[in-house]
Amino acid sequence: MNELAATVADEWRKSIIWPYYDVQSDKASKTLPEYVYKTPRGIVPFTTITVNKSWRTAAHIDSGDLKQGFGVLCCLGDFEGFDLVFPRYKTAVRFREGDILLADVANQVHGNTPFLNPDGSEVKPGKEPERLVCVFYYQEKMEHCLTPDEEMKVINNWKKGKSTHPKKKRK
Repeated sequence: MNELAATVADEWRKSIIWPYYDVQSDKASKTLPEYVYKTPRGIVPFTTITVNKSWRTAAHIDSGDLKQGFGVLCCLGDFEGFDLVFPRYKTAVRFREGDILLADVANQVHGNTPFLNPDGSEVKPGKEPERLVCVFYYQEKMEHCLTPDEEMKVINNWKKGKSTHPKKKRK
């Protein structure tokens, strides 16, 4: 996963939407290193990698992602269908193994078309071909997290009804 995270980050940095990479990298630089994904080439601007296995999503907007950032996705598997749809733009992206997709998943409604077999035939329940999608993103407000030990103390001392979390002390 380290090499994959480094590769998708490099491709994003070289893309035409590199300014979003810079915004997310700036957030990552202000985040404790325990919460930023590390690769052999250094840190990348992601705090979270979600892997969806053969999961068809309904139309939704990703919650908790950095609104000024971007979702970076890659796909593995031999399948048909499962195109990523953005209804606002009346666009479906045929997203296949080896592709890297940069998408505004935190601000735009998106979902998937039905799963099909590699030959294009309808899938029988329980016989789905395998499809893995890795979603790389920066989780909103991670720059405010305390150290892991301090976070555990907060969690263990949480009082019912208390709605605020202490801010990270700035040096």
